[in-house]
Amino acid sequence: MKKALSLALALVMALSLCACANSGGSSSDSGSGSGGSSSSSGSSSDSDTIRLAVVGPMTGADADYGTGFKNSAMIMADKWNAEGGVLGKQVEIVVFDDKGSPEEAANVAEQIVADSSIVAVIGHFTSSCSMAAAPVYQDHGMLEVSPCSSHADYTKTGDWIWRVSPLTADEARTVSKFVANYWQAKKVGILTMNTDWGLEVANLEKEYIKQFNPDIEIVEELVVEGNDDYGPVVTNFTSAGVDTVILASTYTISAPFLKQMRTANPDVNAIAHGNCQVTQLTDIVGEDCNNFCCSCSWSPIFTDDATAYYLEKYAELDPDNAPIGDYAQYYDTVAVVLEAIKAAGTTDREAVRSALAGIEYTGLSGVMKFDENRDCPRDYGVVYWDTSDNNWHQTTEWNT
Repeated sequence: MKKALSLALALVMALSLCACANSGGSSSDSGSGSGGSSSSSGSSSDSDTIRLAVVGPMTGADADYGTGFKNSAMIMADKWNAEGGVLGKQVEIVVFDDKGSPEEAANVAEQIVADSSIVAVIGHFTSSCSMAAAPVYQDHGMLEVSPCSSHADYTKTGDWIWRVSPLTADEARTVSKFVANYWQAKKVGILTMNTDWGLEVANLEKEYIKQFNPDIEIVEELVVEGNDDYGPVVTNFTSAGVDTVILASTYTISAPFLKQMRTANPDVNAIAHGNCQVTQLTDIVGEDCNNFCCSCSWSPIFTDDATAYYLEKYAELDPDNAPIGDYAQYYDTVAVVLEAIKAAGTTDREAVRSALAGIEYTGLSGVMKFDENRDCPRDYGVVYWDTSDNNWHQTTEWNT
Protein backbone atom coordinates (compact mmCIF):
# COMPACT_ATOMS: atom_id res chain seq x y z
CA MET A 1 0.00 0.00 0.00
CA LYS A 2 1.37 3.38 -0.94
CA LYS A 3 1.52 5.75 1.98
CA ALA A 4 0.24 9.22 1.15
CA LEU A 5 2.42 11.86 2.62
CA SER A 6 2.66 15.52 1.93
CA LEU A 7 6.24 16.53 1.15
CA ALA A 8 7.83 19.75 2.20
CA LEU A 9 11.20 21.12 3.09
CA ALA A 10 11.79 22.02 6.72
CA LEU A 11 11.41 25.69 7.73
CA VAL A 12 14.58 27.60 8.49
CA MET A 13 15.37 27.13 12.22
CA ALA A 14 17.24 29.58 14.40
CA LEU A 15 20.61 28.01 15.24
CA SER A 16 21.36 27.81 18.94
CA LEU A 17 23.14 25.69 21.49
CA CYS A 18 20.68 23.06 22.65
CA ALA A 19 20.38 19.67 24.28
CA CYS A 20 18.79 16.80 22.43
CA ALA A 21 15.38 15.92 23.72
CA ASN A 22 14.92 12.52 25.38
CA SER A 23 18.36 11.14 24.51
CA GLY A 24 20.96 12.94 26.51
CA GLY A 25 22.87 13.81 23.36
CA SER A 26 23.51 17.34 22.22
CA SER A 27 23.91 19.63 19.27
CA SER A 28 26.01 22.75 19.13
CA ASP A 29 25.94 25.27 16.32
CA SER A 30 29.37 26.57 15.45
CA GLY A 31 28.28 28.27 12.24
CA SER A 32 30.68 29.94 9.84
CA GLY A 33 31.67 32.70 12.20
CA SER A 34 33.16 30.67 15.05
CA GLY A 35 36.16 28.47 15.23
CA GLY A 36 37.11 25.29 17.03
CA SER A 37 40.16 24.76 19.21
CA SER A 38 43.55 25.87 17.98
CA SER A 39 44.93 22.34 17.80
CA SER A 40 44.83 20.38 14.55
CA SER A 41 46.02 17.07 15.98
CA GLY A 42 44.04 13.84 15.96
CA SER A 43 40.75 13.62 17.86
CA SER A 44 40.96 13.40 21.62
CA SER A 45 39.96 10.17 23.33
CA ASP A 46 39.46 12.16 26.56
CA SER A 47 36.35 13.94 25.30
CA ASP A 48 33.12 13.21 27.15
CA THR A 49 31.24 12.95 23.86
CA ILE A 50 31.81 11.69 20.31
CA ARG A 51 31.67 14.91 18.28
CA LEU A 52 30.69 14.86 14.61
CA ALA A 53 30.64 18.00 12.47
CA VAL A 54 27.53 18.33 10.29
CA VAL A 55 27.97 20.89 7.53
CA GLY A 56 25.47 22.36 5.11
CA PRO A 57 23.71 25.56 4.03
CA MET A 58 22.09 26.63 7.30
CA THR A 59 21.52 30.13 5.91
CA GLY A 60 21.21 31.53 2.42
CA ALA A 61 19.15 30.39 -0.57
CA ASP A 62 19.37 26.69 0.36
CA ALA A 63 18.75 27.10 4.10
CA ASP A 64 15.65 24.88 3.92
CA TYR A 65 17.92 22.01 2.98
CA GLY A 66 20.29 22.82 5.83
CA THR A 67 17.53 22.63 8.41
CA GLY A 68 16.51 19.21 7.12
CA PHE A 69 20.10 17.99 7.25
CA LYS A 70 20.49 19.15 10.83
CA ASN A 71 17.20 17.57 11.89
CA SER A 72 18.09 14.27 10.27
CA ALA A 73 21.56 14.09 11.77
CA MET A 74 20.10 14.81 15.19
CA ILE A 75 17.52 12.04 14.84
CA MET A 76 20.21 9.45 14.15
CA ALA A 77 22.41 10.75 16.97
CA ASP A 78 19.43 10.58 19.33
CA LYS A 79 18.76 7.01 18.24
CA TRP A 80 22.29 5.92 19.07
CA ASN A 81 22.31 7.87 22.33
CA ALA A 82 19.06 6.25 23.44
CA GLU A 83 20.74 2.89 22.88
CA GLY A 84 23.82 3.80 24.92
CA GLY A 85 25.85 5.85 22.48
CA VAL A 86 29.10 4.56 21.02
CA LEU A 87 32.20 3.46 22.92
CA GLY A 88 30.28 4.28 26.08
CA LYS A 89 29.93 7.94 25.13
CA GLN A 90 27.09 10.09 23.88
CA VAL A 91 27.10 11.44 20.32
CA GLU A 92 27.21 15.21 19.83
CA ILE A 93 26.33 16.87 16.52
CA VAL A 94 28.23 20.12 15.89
CA VAL A 95 26.54 22.16 13.16
CA PHE A 96 28.48 24.38 10.76
CA ASP A 97 27.02 26.72 8.14
CA ASP A 98 28.77 26.89 4.76
CA LYS A 99 25.94 29.02 3.28
CA GLY A 100 25.99 26.86 0.15
CA SER A 101 29.12 28.74 -0.96
CA PRO A 102 32.32 26.94 -2.03
CA GLU A 103 34.39 29.80 -0.64
CA GLU A 104 32.63 29.62 2.71
CA ALA A 105 32.90 25.82 2.67
CA ALA A 106 36.69 26.09 2.52
CA ASN A 107 36.64 28.57 5.42
CA VAL A 108 34.43 26.28 7.49
CA ALA A 109 36.75 23.36 6.77
CA GLU A 110 39.65 25.34 8.24
CA GLN A 111 37.60 25.88 11.42
CA ILE A 112 36.75 22.20 11.68
CA VAL A 113 40.28 20.86 11.25
CA ALA A 114 41.41 23.25 13.99
CA ASP A 115 39.13 21.48 16.49
CA SER A 116 40.88 18.38 17.82
CA SER A 117 37.68 17.05 19.40
CA ILE A 118 35.84 16.51 16.10
CA VAL A 119 36.17 12.93 14.86
CA ALA A 120 34.69 13.26 11.37
CA VAL A 121 32.74 15.54 9.04
CA ILE A 122 29.25 14.77 7.71
CA GLY A 123 28.96 17.05 4.66
CA HIS A 124 28.99 19.11 2.61
CA PHE A 125 25.74 19.21 0.60
CA THR A 126 26.69 20.19 -2.93
CA SER A 127 29.59 18.79 -4.91
CA SER A 128 30.94 22.32 -5.38
CA CYS A 129 31.13 22.91 -1.62
CA SER A 130 32.50 19.45 -0.85
CA MET A 131 35.19 19.74 -3.50
CA ALA A 132 36.22 23.18 -2.23
CA ALA A 133 36.56 21.88 1.33
CA ALA A 134 38.03 18.45 0.56
CA PRO A 135 41.67 19.57 0.09
CA VAL A 136 41.62 21.12 3.57
CA TYR A 137 40.34 17.91 5.14
CA GLN A 138 42.78 15.81 3.12
CA ASP A 139 45.77 17.94 4.13
CA HIS A 140 44.87 17.74 7.84
CA GLY A 141 43.84 14.08 8.03
CA MET A 142 40.18 14.82 8.77
CA LEU A 143 37.64 12.26 7.59
CA GLU A 144 34.98 13.82 5.34
CA VAL A 145 31.98 11.67 4.39
CA SER A 146 29.57 13.51 2.12
CA PRO A 147 25.91 12.45 2.12
CA CYS A 148 24.98 14.13 -1.17
CA SER A 149 28.05 15.03 -3.27
CA SER A 150 27.81 12.95 -6.42
CA HIS A 151 30.40 14.54 -8.73
CA ALA A 152 32.72 11.88 -10.15
CA ASP A 153 35.89 13.75 -9.16
CA TYR A 154 34.97 14.40 -5.52
CA THR A 155 36.62 11.37 -3.89
CA LYS A 156 39.69 11.66 -6.13
CA THR A 157 40.94 14.38 -3.77
CA GLY A 158 42.44 11.75 -1.49
CA ASP A 159 42.01 8.88 0.95
CA TRP A 160 40.33 10.99 3.65
CA ILE A 161 37.47 11.88 1.29
CA TRP A 162 34.48 9.48 1.15
CA ARG A 163 30.83 9.62 0.15
CA VAL A 164 27.60 7.83 1.00
CA SER A 165 25.76 9.53 -1.85
CA PRO A 166 25.08 7.45 -4.93
CA LEU A 167 27.07 8.66 -7.90
CA THR A 168 25.80 11.22 -10.36
CA ALA A 169 26.18 8.49 -12.97
CA ASP A 170 23.75 6.23 -11.07
CA GLU A 171 21.06 8.90 -11.09
CA ALA A 172 21.75 10.00 -14.66
CA ARG A 173 21.48 6.43 -15.90
CA THR A 174 18.12 5.99 -14.17
CA VAL A 175 16.67 9.20 -15.62
CA SER A 176 17.98 8.43 -19.11
CA LYS A 177 16.63 4.88 -19.10
CA PHE A 178 13.22 6.09 -17.95
CA VAL A 179 13.09 8.74 -20.68
CA ALA A 180 14.41 6.56 -23.51
CA ASN A 181 12.86 3.19 -22.74
CA TYR A 182 9.70 3.88 -20.74
CA TRP A 183 8.57 7.19 -22.22
CA GLN A 184 10.17 6.35 -25.58
CA ALA A 185 11.02 9.99 -26.14
CA LYS A 186 11.81 11.26 -29.63
CA LYS A 187 13.18 14.71 -28.80
CA VAL A 188 14.45 15.65 -25.35
CA GLY A 189 15.05 19.12 -23.93
CA ILE A 190 17.56 19.30 -21.06
CA LEU A 191 17.41 22.30 -18.72
CA THR A 192 20.92 22.49 -17.25
CA MET A 193 21.77 24.46 -14.14
CA ASN A 194 25.20 26.04 -14.57
CA THR A 195 26.88 24.41 -11.57
CA ASP A 196 29.34 21.53 -11.24
CA TRP A 197 26.51 19.12 -10.47
CA GLY A 198 24.13 20.44 -13.13
CA LEU A 199 26.72 20.28 -15.88
CA GLU A 200 27.92 16.83 -14.89
CA VAL A 201 24.49 15.21 -14.61
CA ALA A 202 23.32 16.77 -17.89
CA ASN A 203 26.42 15.60 -19.75
CA LEU A 204 26.00 12.08 -18.40
CA GLU A 205 22.32 12.04 -19.35
CA LYS A 206 23.15 13.10 -22.88
CA GLU A 207 25.60 10.20 -23.11
CA TYR A 208 23.24 7.62 -21.59
CA ILE A 209 20.26 8.70 -23.71
CA LYS A 210 22.30 8.13 -26.85
CA GLN A 211 23.37 4.72 -25.55
CA PHE A 212 19.76 3.69 -24.94
CA ASN A 213 18.52 5.14 -28.24
CA PRO A 214 20.92 6.92 -30.61
CA ASP A 215 17.99 8.30 -32.62
CA ILE A 216 16.73 10.57 -29.83
CA GLU A 217 17.38 14.25 -30.56
CA ILE A 218 18.62 16.41 -27.68
CA VAL A 219 18.24 20.17 -27.20
CA GLU A 220 20.03 21.72 -24.22
CA GLU A 221 19.52 25.09 -22.52
CA LEU A 222 21.94 26.40 -19.86
CA VAL A 223 20.44 28.51 -17.04
CA VAL A 224 21.53 30.17 -13.81
CA GLU A 225 19.67 30.62 -10.54
CA GLY A 226 17.99 33.93 -9.80
CA ASN A 227 15.93 34.53 -12.94
CA ASP A 228 12.40 33.13 -12.84
CA ASP A 229 11.52 34.15 -16.40
CA TYR A 230 12.21 31.10 -18.55
CA GLY A 231 10.12 32.29 -21.50
CA PRO A 232 13.02 32.18 -24.00
CA VAL A 233 13.92 28.63 -22.93
CA VAL A 234 10.29 27.52 -23.16
CA THR A 235 10.04 29.09 -26.61
CA ASN A 236 13.19 27.32 -27.79
CA PHE A 237 12.04 23.94 -26.48
CA THR A 238 8.56 24.39 -27.93
CA SER A 239 9.87 25.50 -31.32
CA ALA A 240 12.21 22.53 -31.38
CA GLY A 241 9.28 20.18 -30.75
CA VAL A 242 10.57 18.49 -27.61
CA ASP A 243 8.20 15.90 -26.16
CA THR A 244 10.19 15.41 -22.94
CA VAL A 245 12.17 17.71 -20.64
CA ILE A 246 14.83 16.70 -18.14
CA LEU A 247 15.42 19.22 -15.36
CA ALA A 248 19.08 19.08 -14.34
CA SER A 249 18.45 21.80 -11.77
CA THR A 250 17.30 22.38 -8.20
CA TYR A 251 13.68 23.15 -7.36
CA THR A 252 14.28 26.90 -7.28
CA ILE A 253 14.83 26.75 -11.05
CA SER A 254 12.75 23.70 -11.89
CA ALA A 255 9.50 24.95 -10.32
CA PRO A 256 9.04 28.21 -12.26
CA PHE A 257 10.38 26.64 -15.44
CA LEU A 258 8.03 23.64 -15.26
CA LYS A 259 5.04 25.89 -14.61
CA GLN A 260 5.87 27.94 -17.70
CA MET A 261 6.72 24.90 -19.81
CA ARG A 262 3.51 23.04 -18.94
CA THR A 263 1.48 26.22 -19.61
CA ALA A 264 2.93 26.32 -23.12
CA ASN A 265 2.74 22.55 -23.64
CA PRO A 266 0.55 20.70 -21.13
CA ASP A 267 1.44 17.30 -22.61
CA VAL A 268 5.21 17.51 -22.32
CA ASN A 269 6.76 14.78 -20.16
CA ALA A 270 8.98 16.08 -17.37
CA ILE A 271 11.44 14.42 -15.02
CA ALA A 272 13.88 15.86 -12.49
CA HIS A 273 16.11 14.56 -9.73
CA GLY A 274 15.67 13.87 -6.03
CA ASN A 275 16.30 17.49 -5.06
CA CYS A 276 13.02 18.44 -6.79
CA GLN A 277 10.77 16.06 -4.85
CA VAL A 278 9.55 18.92 -2.68
CA THR A 279 6.32 20.73 -1.88
CA GLN A 280 7.77 24.07 -2.98
CA LEU A 281 7.75 22.75 -6.54
CA THR A 282 4.38 21.01 -6.52
CA ASP A 283 2.71 24.04 -4.89
CA ILE A 284 4.03 26.38 -7.57
CA VAL A 285 3.27 24.12 -10.52
CA GLY A 286 -0.16 23.11 -9.16
CA GLU A 287 -2.44 21.18 -11.52
CA ASP A 288 0.23 21.31 -14.22
CA CYS A 289 2.39 19.02 -12.06
CA ASN A 290 0.45 15.85 -12.85
CA ASN A 291 2.74 12.92 -13.71
CA PHE A 292 5.85 14.97 -13.06
CA CYS A 293 8.60 12.47 -12.15
CA CYS A 294 11.70 12.50 -9.98
CA SER A 295 14.48 10.03 -9.51
CA CYS A 296 15.04 9.15 -5.86
CA SER A 297 17.22 7.03 -3.60
CA TRP A 298 14.55 7.23 -0.87
CA SER A 299 11.07 8.69 -0.53
CA PRO A 300 8.67 9.25 2.40
CA ILE A 301 6.11 7.18 0.52
CA PHE A 302 8.12 4.03 1.30
CA THR A 303 6.36 1.84 3.87
CA ASP A 304 9.20 -0.08 5.57
CA ASP A 305 9.68 0.07 9.35
CA ALA A 306 12.89 2.13 9.15
CA THR A 307 11.09 4.79 7.12
CA ALA A 308 8.19 4.82 9.59
CA TYR A 309 10.60 5.42 12.49
CA TYR A 310 12.40 8.23 10.70
CA LEU A 311 9.17 9.95 9.71
CA GLU A 312 7.81 9.71 13.25
CA LYS A 313 10.93 11.27 14.75
CA TYR A 314 11.17 13.92 12.05
CA ALA A 315 7.57 14.93 12.73
CA GLU A 316 8.49 15.51 16.37
CA LEU A 317 11.02 18.14 15.23
CA ASP A 318 8.88 19.57 12.45
CA PRO A 319 5.25 18.43 12.50
CA ASP A 320 4.32 20.50 9.46
CA ASN A 321 6.83 19.13 6.97
CA ALA A 322 8.18 15.82 5.77
CA PRO A 323 11.77 15.00 4.81
CA ILE A 324 13.16 14.29 1.35
CA GLY A 325 15.81 11.90 0.04
CA ASP A 326 18.76 14.24 0.58
CA TYR A 327 17.81 14.56 4.25
CA ALA A 328 17.66 10.78 4.58
CA GLN A 329 21.19 10.54 3.24
CA TYR A 330 22.48 12.79 6.06
CA TYR A 331 20.61 10.51 8.48
CA ASP A 332 22.25 7.44 6.95
CA THR A 333 25.72 9.01 6.84
CA VAL A 334 25.74 9.69 10.57
CA ALA A 335 24.95 6.02 11.14
CA VAL A 336 27.69 4.84 8.77
CA VAL A 337 30.32 6.95 10.54
CA LEU A 338 29.16 5.79 13.98
CA GLU A 339 29.33 2.17 12.81
CA ALA A 340 32.93 2.79 11.76
CA ILE A 341 33.80 4.33 15.14
CA LYS A 342 32.22 1.36 16.86
CA ALA A 343 34.13 -1.10 14.67
CA ALA A 344 37.40 0.77 15.22
CA GLY A 345 36.91 0.77 19.00
CA THR A 346 38.44 4.24 19.15
CA THR A 347 37.99 7.79 17.94
CA ASP A 348 41.45 7.84 16.39
CA ARG A 349 40.79 9.21 12.92
CA GLU A 350 43.10 6.86 11.06
CA ALA A 351 41.55 3.85 12.78
CA VAL A 352 38.04 5.11 11.99
CA ARG A 353 39.00 5.63 8.36
CA SER A 354 40.38 2.08 8.13
CA ALA A 355 37.22 0.66 9.72
CA LEU A 356 35.00 2.61 7.33
CA ALA A 357 36.27 0.57 4.38
CA GLY A 358 34.72 -2.57 5.84
CA ILE A 359 31.32 -1.16 6.79
CA GLU A 360 28.21 -2.47 5.03
CA TYR A 361 25.15 -0.63 6.29
CA THR A 362 21.53 -0.91 5.17
CA GLY A 363 19.91 2.48 5.56
CA LEU A 364 16.91 4.35 4.26
CA SER A 365 18.64 5.08 0.95
CA GLY A 366 19.86 1.55 0.26
CA VAL A 367 22.83 -0.65 1.06
CA MET A 368 25.95 1.40 1.64
CA LYS A 369 29.19 -0.45 0.99
CA PHE A 370 32.30 1.42 -0.09
CA ASP A 371 34.23 0.39 -3.18
CA GLU A 372 37.95 0.90 -3.81
CA ASN A 373 37.28 4.53 -4.76
CA ARG A 374 35.49 5.24 -1.43
CA ASP A 375 32.18 5.52 -3.32
CA CYS A 376 28.82 3.85 -2.63
CA PRO A 377 27.28 3.15 -6.08
CA ARG A 378 23.68 1.89 -6.07
CA ASP A 379 20.43 2.09 -8.00
CA TYR A 380 17.81 4.83 -7.99
CA GLY A 381 14.03 4.57 -8.20
CA VAL A 382 11.43 6.84 -9.81
CA VAL A 383 8.40 8.53 -8.21
CA TYR A 384 5.64 10.59 -9.82
CA TRP A 385 3.20 13.27 -8.63
CA ASP A 386 -0.52 12.54 -9.01
CA THR A 387 -2.79 15.59 -8.82
CA SER A 388 -5.84 13.41 -8.19
CA ASP A 389 -4.67 12.93 -4.59
CA ASN A 390 -1.78 15.45 -4.49
CA ASN A 391 0.78 12.86 -3.49
CA TRP A 392 3.87 11.09 -4.75
CA HIS A 393 3.70 7.47 -5.85
CA GLN A 394 6.37 4.97 -6.70
CA THR A 395 6.59 3.43 -10.14
CA THR A 396 8.50 0.20 -10.77
CA GLU A 397 7.16 -1.25 -14.01
CA TRP A 398 9.52 0.87 -16.11
CA ASN A 399 12.69 -0.83 -14.88
CA THR A 400 12.55 -4.07 -16.83
